[in-house]
Amino acid sequence: MTVLKLSQEGMYFERDAYNFFDFVGDLGGVSGIITTVFGIICYPYAEFAYNMRISKELFRARTKDKEMFYTHDETLHRDKKIMQTLS
Repeated sequence: MTVLKLSQEGMYFERDAYNFFDFVGDLGGVSGIITTVFGIICYPYAEFAYNMRISKELFRARTKDKEMFYTHDETLHRDKKIMQTLS
């Protein structure tokens, strides 16, 4: 803040220097811009990672039925049995 008063008795001049809070306020503006740019850059990866995590959790199956899911060997064995019965 600069104040300049002129009168017949003399001149009064006052000046406020750039203080710490002004500096912190200026940095806050710059850090806000940096945060925004960083968020724009990271958003696609974050969205992809979130969607993969949710889909992984969504399609998890829990069952006590041992015959619902077959291993690769069991599937081959089952397919061979089916082919033998058909021929």
